[in-house]
Amino acid sequence: MQVSIQHVVGTTALIFLVISVGFYFYSLSSYVQVDILKQQLGDAAEYVSLNLVEIVTLVNASNQPYVIMVKAIEMPTDIGGRAYVVEIINQTDLGKGCYVHVYMLSRPGIEAESLIPLNATQSWIRLETNNKVYSGRELLNQTVVVWGRQYGEVIEAGIGVQSKG
Repeated sequence: MQVSIQHVVGTTALIFLVISVGFYFYSLSSYVQVDILKQQLGDAAEYVSLNLVEIVTLVNASNQPYVIMVKAIEMPTDIGGRAYVVEIINQTDLGKGCYVHVYMLSRPGIEAESLIPLNATQSWIRLETNNKVYSGRELLNQTVVVWGRQYGEVIEAGIGVQSKG
């Protein structure tokens, strides 16, 4: 009778060990996946940020009182098989400046930011913060664009989508 109790205890311990190793592996792989997603989101945010700076610089260098420029940028339809959102945040009043914020639609805690290296506190540069670009199947029929326009002394810039065709 004592031999069967030892087998039950040993089998239970072995099952617990296998479950523990499986849980540890799942936790580790989830952590690595989140880290990779954050890196990819950061790359996307930096890409949009640099293109915004480029379009503002081109509009400013045009020396024309009324100019509109649009540049198509290549954005992935998904990151890690998940949809994401790109938006411009203006927190100059809080001292953070303007930045591009990219986050996963299904898990908003997975996010990345990239500072827009413009002196956007000057009254003649305005960044449009009302638009969000959602990834997904809609991007198959649309192109993500950064745009800039100048009217008089004021330069505005932002992100958006444009229909293909």
